[in-house]
Amino acid sequence: ASSTEEDTQRAKNTTSEAVNSFDKSMTSATHLLPSYSDMFRSITSRYDNARNGACGEVIRTAEASKTAEESTKALAMHNEKCSPELNRIIADAVVVNTKMLDEVQRESDEAATGSNRTFWFTLFGIAVSILVIIGVAFVIVRRGIVTPIQAGVNTMASLGKGELDVDI
Repeated sequence: ASSTEEDTQRAKNTTSEAVNSFDKSMTSATHLLPSYSDMFRSITSRYDNARNGACGEVIRTAEASKTAEESTKALAMHNEKCSPELNRIIADAVVVNTKMLDEVQRESDEAATGSNRTFWFTLFGIAVSILVIIGVAFVIVRRGIVTPIQAGVNTMASLGKGELDVDI
């Protein structure tokens, strides 16, 4: 009997920890995602109602059971009353989770589109900058190097033709 009492106490502690963890998670989710707070509150409320209602009755029956028949009765009550409600709550939680995942995917797609747009604008800006630098370099080379060399070649050509009055 002591083993059963120890098992019962361990089960109560585990259940209490799980309930506290669920409550903390839902409270945290409500604060982190205010746009979903009504859905989180609804799930939490329905869970609390199930835990205190049909599932509470099952838990009390299971805790009070002393024989295998009584435990079997508690299991049957769980399958009939508690499990269907918990399954509906889980299904609703899956719907909320799916909505959140869809929103995350949509936001990810928007971010990728913005990133892609920024990439192409940056690439275009770099290409234009390179063309401007090449143009400026061309002008500088032409005015600073080519033009004076052409002037020197023209002067030499004039001197070669015998025109000695050319400025050097």
